[in-house]
Amino acid sequence: MLLAAVAVVLSATVGLCLAACGDGVLAIEGVEWQFATRQTADGTIDLASAAQSAHYPEAPTGEISIETEGGVIVLTDENGEEVATGEYVMTDKNDLRSVYSFESGGDDWTAVVSVSKHWDMHEGTLIVSNGAVAYTFTADVTGMTGR
Repeated sequence: MLLAAVAVVLSATVGLCLAACGDGVLAIEGVEWQFATRQTADGTIDLASAAQSAHYPEAPTGEISIETEGGVIVLTDENGEEVATGEYVMTDKNDLRSVYSFESGGDDWTAVVSVSKHWDMHEGTLIVSNGAVAYTFTADVTGMTGR
């Protein structure tokens, strides 16, 4: 009975990892991304989440949300206004990161997903940029990375 329960849990864990990671790389979908910062092309952090505000005291605090589902990415500001939306396609992938591209409002956008390990925690990072501005999102993906 205990062996059957362990097998079910292990199967579910492996299935979750394969769905989230695909060949060992974290996928853009199936992750709860949390906004961290918005950075302009000149390197200025012009918006930071409340969680990042201590690191960027000069930047106003705010929130940007992101949805990645069904091949569509939607960035929305704290007022509910769409920042960017489009159908994305994976353009490159290796063991360290996945790269996606999409078009929104006449601009070409790139989204890059990577994972870094901090002690026993895996942190996913998603950076979405159109060259003029870059939005950074993070997620605790410990247990999802297959690493």
